Amino acid sequence: MINRQPVIPSRQKNMKPVFLNWTEPPLHTAADYFVKQFTRDGVLNMRNVTVAVTGKQAGLRLLELLAECAEQMDIPAWYPPEVITFGQLPEQFYTRRKEFADDLTQAFVWVKALEECFADSGNFLPKMPEDLEKRLRLGQAFAELHKELTAEDLDFNAVAVHCEKYNIGSEVPRWKFLAGVQKRYHRLMDDSLNLWDRNSAILFAVNRQEEKEYSEFVRGFRQNGQRFFLAGVADMNKVQKDIVSKFEEFITPLIFAPEEYKHKFDNFGGLIPKEWVDEPVKIDDAQIAVAEDFCGQADEVLRKIAAQQGQYSADEIAAGLPDEKLLPVIEQRFERAGLTTEYVKGLPIQRTSVYRLVELLPELAVEPLAAQQVPYRAFAEFLRHPDVQSSAVLTQLDNYYTVHLPRNVNGTWAEDVLNDKSQTETQEQLDAAWRSIQELFFAAASNTVNNAERLNIILNQFYGGEQSRFTNEALKHIRKAMNTVADIPKQVLPDVPFRNFVRLILRELGGTFIPPFDKPEAIELVGWLDLPMNDASVAVITGMNDGTVPSYVNEDIFLPDELRQHLNITDNRKRIARDVYNLSLILNSRQKENVLLIAGRRTEDGSAQLPSRLFFAADDVTVCERVKRFFGEQPKRESVRFANEEIKERQFGFTVPAAENIGSEITKLSVSDFKNYKICPYRFYLKRLKYLQHLNDTDAEMGANTFGSLIHKVLELFGKSGYRNADDAAVIERFVLNEFRTLAEQQYGSAPAAVQLQFGMAEQRLKAFAVKQAERRNEGWTIVDTEIHFGEKDGIKILDGTLPIYLTGRIDRIDRHKNGEYAVLDYKTGDSKAAPEEVHRKGRKGAKEWVDFQLPLYDFLVRHCGRESVIPANAEIQLGYFVLPKDDTGGIITVKWSPDEIKAAAEECRDIAQKIRRNEFPLAEDPPKYDDFPEICLP
Repeated sequence: MINRQPVIPSRQKNMKPVFLNWTEPPLHTAADYFVKQFTRDGVLNMRNVTVAVTGKQAGLRLLELLAECAEQMDIPAWYPPEVITFGQLPEQFYTRRKEFADDLTQAFVWVKALEECFADSGNFLPKMPEDLEKRLRLGQAFAELHKELTAEDLDFNAVAVHCEKYNIGSEVPRWKFLAGVQKRYHRLMDDSLNLWDRNSAILFAVNRQEEKEYSEFVRGFRQNGQRFFLAGVADMNKVQKDIVSKFEEFITPLIFAPEEYKHKFDNFGGLIPKEWVDEPVKIDDAQIAVAEDFCGQADEVLRKIAAQQGQYSADEIAAGLPDEKLLPVIEQRFERAGLTTEYVKGLPIQRTSVYRLVELLPELAVEPLAAQQVPYRAFAEFLRHPDVQSSAVLTQLDNYYTVHLPRNVNGTWAEDVLNDKSQTETQEQLDAAWRSIQELFFAAASNTVNNAERLNIILNQFYGGEQSRFTNEALKHIRKAMNTVADIPKQVLPDVPFRNFVRLILRELGGTFIPPFDKPEAIELVGWLDLPMNDASVAVITGMNDGTVPSYVNEDIFLPDELRQHLNITDNRKRIARDVYNLSLILNSRQKENVLLIAGRRTEDGSAQLPSRLFFAADDVTVCERVKRFFGEQPKRESVRFANEEIKERQFGFTVPAAENIGSEITKLSVSDFKNYKICPYRFYLKRLKYLQHLNDTDAEMGANTFGSLIHKVLELFGKSGYRNADDAAVIERFVLNEFRTLAEQQYGSAPAAVQLQFGMAEQRLKAFAVKQAERRNEGWTIVDTEIHFGEKDGIKILDGTLPIYLTGRIDRIDRHKNGEYAVLDYKTGDSKAAPEEVHRKGRKGAKEWVDFQLPLYDFLVRHCGRESVIPANAEIQLGYFVLPKDDTGGIITVKWSPDEIKAAAEECRDIAQKIRRNEFPLAEDPPKYDDFPEICLP
């Protein structure tokens, strides 16, 4: 570490904090204080005043309030102060002797130091990661550790000494090794790169600032009448305190709390943790709300806003977000309600379209692309990107994924062996999409173009013209990050491949926000640390859960909480103390009825969470009542609707398609159409007549339909082969397994693990089929035909008239017994073993209702098709299932309905066909168990 010299003694024993009561929003009381202190002869003069605040937003608001005060007091002239964040304050007190290294460079210097010390690492670093990103994460971990300890005037060797002192002997060798790495880090930074990190610079200013430089600062401050104010800075580390104390005659902390709380703050305005960790926070039950999940929390915010009944304007209301994962949920729910929001930090750059495009480049930038594979997910997301404009191929892409579940793509497309329809159109469109990616990267790839230029070429292809403000801002940040990465010294980061270059840019952009638009009618969404200084009259705070408010860290591989306490650095006590003070400030600075604290019972993924422990700092009776409230059954509450919400939905929401008069266009209906119509006529209309279907590319395994189709295809091949009447189970098993494996390879290639598991399940069903089929053959049954198609050309009408409707279908299999009896069978590859009677009819005996028409319509088809080769007229026919569940308990299950029962089913189907012809498509009152259109078919 830095060699120490005696600290220059301060010219004043103690700073004198000023207590500003917390009965008003802090920035208002601060503005009033400054106006009173610095208004002379009608002029508010703060030209030589610097105010350090806790965040950028607080600084901007303070300047606004000072301007408002000047206007209200009719001050003809005023000169604003310099407002900075507290992190910038130390730089006011020393001269920078070296350039600061950016965070990315520091991380790579740590990586370099670790590499050079690796031989002495013993078991502390068993292996240096080879992957660049993993190495960077390791470097960043050490950089953060160094930053935190340096801020407390500690180095790694000091931690080793503390471990010895407090009998944590097992940690001593590790910290001594790390101390050696830290020395190497400083040597690389100082000697090789001539750079500083910011914390080392402040420490240098504290311990090695020359008397001459110090005197020049003091003289200049005195000549100018320079004053510094710390506005609500309640959390300072040791090094910050040390440098502030050197110049304390010019510094005044402003503490937002009553003066009777004087014993709870140090002279710097910082919190004394032991005085705050057990401080009860006075919360009324009326200020607490419990919500089930994230959406419920958003509704509670809206409910509180609605309860104000217009008493406060939008800019007087703030929604607090201690858990920022709630941000998109709040934004979406507010937009639906027709309310405007503004996240005070701005738009996270990760949510801009240009960032999302750049994010895909590392996966797509494979060289040479024509000979390599790229992950399917990246390929699909690229085509879906709004700036790529490849919407024409998206349906084909979803269909292709649903059928083949590819992990990677390489420009060669598998055939769909399970369906008879041509795949030419799909393959042509996918080929065109693949070529577009090739052209994009080949145009940018060149031996003479460096990584930054190559990325610029790609960006210019999409964003070369006029763009929105958000896109332009995002491009500016991306290009700044490009320069940062490109400027990392070659000594610590040699040239890297393009994909790694882009990944480094993305890491550099983490935590970047694009400033929001000025929306005067917006409700502000505010992070937890910014909320105490926010002056909105109404504060509705979400995420009041343990671990968020108060926050704490239970797992730290380097600095567990016990060691942190020994080192007197930030620990859970200090975090809790900070959150207790922040919540106290929020509650006391607003009217009681204008603060609502919302705790959620579940996270976004459904995990249970606990309410904030701050709710339970109360008497025993109150604690018991709150425990029952949090963990008991919650009363159901209606969602809040605003007057303009319905208009908003009509204007911007999805329009539910009305049933068009297209019933007269129907010329054929399949066997399954009648069941689907009876379940819900409107859903039948959407799927059958409007051709809507539910597609996605997120499934990791075969859907039930695809799983069944694969087995059906194998059984079809068996039924058409020379082995179809074999009576040896081993022979049948060998055939069906060989056919299955061939089909699976053609359809899926190198399938994902989940699909491989499904293959095993399918093979188990086929093995069971072989046993049952051999038994059936030995009972005297032979297979007549499989996959028998009936279409319009067969002339089988379900509805006569000038506009007839023809019945279509496909029968899996027809068997004939040696006694002349026939069986019409349908393969069932699910786990249900329900008999045909259970599936087709519901209700009590004597009053049963047809709910499925498959098998009776099969009877209708084979008796009226006029194809004697299928089944002779007047033949005895069984109807049934060949069941193939996951165990070996399947087999043939048949049913015999009377001619009158089958006739009744056919008549009901004719009635359904008439309703379809008349364009009757009402929405069923009860949605089906499995609904493809839940977002459309709202109750």
